[in-house]
Amino acid sequence: MRVVALRTASGIAAVVVLLLHTAAALANPASDRAVAEAEARARMKDFVGAAAKFREAYRFDARPDIMCNIGVAYYKAQELPRAQLFLSRCLERGSALDSGFIDTVRATLSKIERTLHTSGYAPVDVVVEPAAATVQIESYASDEVFEGSRTVWLPFGHERITVRADGYLAQTVEVAPTDRRLLQIHVSLAKQPEAATPVTVPPPTAITSAPRQSPIIQPSHREPAAEPHRGRSRVPIIVAGAATLAAIAVSLYASSQAHDHADRAASALRVDDYGREGSTAHDWNIVTAVGLGAAGVGAVMVGLFAL
Repeated sequence: MRVVALRTASGIAAVVVLLLHTAAALANPASDRAVAEAEARARMKDFVGAAAKFREAYRFDARPDIMCNIGVAYYKAQELPRAQLFLSRCLERGSALDSGFIDTVRATLSKIERTLHTSGYAPVDVVVEPAAATVQIESYASDEVFEGSRTVWLPFGHERITVRADGYLAQTVEVAPTDRRLLQIHVSLAKQPEAATPVTVPPPTAITSAPRQSPIIQPSHREPAAEPHRGRSRVPIIVAGAATLAAIAVSLYASSQAHDHADRAASALRVDDYGREGSTAHDWNIVTAVGLGAAGVGAVMVGLFAL
C-alpha cells in the first residue's frame, strides 16, 4: 500500500492526500480499469473525476481500500461533506488495512469535521427504519447512496433526502439547517400495501336456478279462443341488464376513487396520512371488486333470461 501525505513545516505528516495502490492485485478486470483511470485523473489533479472513477471501481469490487480512495480524492478536491461521508465509511470497513494509514484517516476525518463545523455546514443525524434502508441526498450523485443511519454534513439551506427499501414505500423529506446545531431526522418507511384479491366470477355452469315453468294462461272471456300464444315477458332481461350496467358504473367510480386515494398515500409525508389514505383506497378496492362480481353475475343472468 502506498500513501502520499502532506507535511507541515516541521516535517510531521498532517493529512492523507491520496491512496493510489493496494498490496494485493485487483481481481476484477472492470474494477482494475476504473482504478487505473482514477489514478490517471488524480495525477492530472482532477480529483472529482478520480472520485467518480473510484466509485465506479467500488461498484465492481466493493473493497474497503477503494472506499478509502473515494474519500481521500474528495478531500483533495475540497469536497469536504463527501470526504467526511466516505472517510467515515472507510473507517467502518477498513479495520484490516494498515494501522498507520487508518490512524491518519481518523485524524484527517476529525480535522474535516472541525472545518465543516465552522464553514456554514450543519451535522444532520439521519435515522432510518428499516435499518437496511438506503439514503440518497438529492444534491449528491445517484451512486453516492449509503445504507442505514448515519450523520452527514449539509450546507445551510434546503436539501431533500430520499429513503428507500425493498417492500416499503419510498419517502422523501426536506431538511433546512440554519445553524451549526445537530439536526435530527427520523424516517420510518411504511410497508407497501398488499394488492387487493381479485374477485373471480364463476362460469355460467356454476350458477344454479330453479327450472322454468311455462306460464299458465288463464282464459279470458274478452279474448277469442283462437288468439295466438303470447311470448315471454322481456322485463327480467331489462331489469338484469340495468342492474349489470349499474354495477359496472359503481365499479368504475370505485376504481377511480381507489386510484386517487392510493396516489395520495404514495405522496404522503406522514405515516398517519399514509395509513388513512391507504385504508380508504383498500375500501374502494373492495367496492370495485364487489361491483365487478355483481356485473358478472348480472351478465350471466341476462344470458339465461334470453334463452
